[in-house]
Amino acid sequence: MNIEKAFRLPFSEDGLVKVIIGAVLNLIPIVNFLSMGYLLELTGNVIQGREDLPAWEDWGGKFIKGLMVAVIAFIYMFIPMLVMMLGGGAAAFAGSAGGSIFFALIGFLLCLVVWFILPMALTNFAATGNFGSAFAFGEIFGMITGALGQYLTVFGISIAGGFVLGIIGMIPLLGWIVLLLGGFYIGLVICFLLGQVYRSVGGGA
Repeated sequence: MNIEKAFRLPFSEDGLVKVIIGAVLNLIPIVNFLSMGYLLELTGNVIQGREDLPAWEDWGGKFIKGLMVAVIAFIYMFIPMLVMMLGGGAAAFAGSAGGSIFFALIGFLLCLVVWFILPMALTNFAATGNFGSAFAFGEIFGMITGALGQYLTVFGISIAGGFVLGIIGMIPLLGWIVLLLGGFYIGLVICFLLGQVYRSVGGGA
């Protein structure tokens, strides 16, 4: 896993222009499916050994890929949210404050599990283009456990990147600009690394 290359990639050739395009598109609801599709395409390219930023072309294909990413994420988050809403609602109706807290806690823990698994699920989808691959839990867990140290490193970079951007984003104007570009930039770094992790355990071979 080449972390240095992942951070340098967006600055290669016309990379900065591609980052700006992706960052701007990412701000617009629905249109941001294009940015999500671009990130998924990058992951798939890296898995196949093409470690460069994709061109901004085939907009329809990118939009469909981004839509699939949103659908997969929604399905993964559906159960935790359902537990929190229905379980908590039923407990509240029964007048059990403790029950509401219990279901909220269970839902929160499920959200953490989903948050941890989802990146590899999307990576598996990027590798195959098969919607069902995002829910092939045996394959997904196998990839995670097969490269657990690397996966945790990528996860840590994602959290650290979000934290740093959150701090910088508090700065008026300049912070907002950095946050705009930085969010998509971190997404590129993480997707590049996920592709490398997946490939390192034989995925996409």
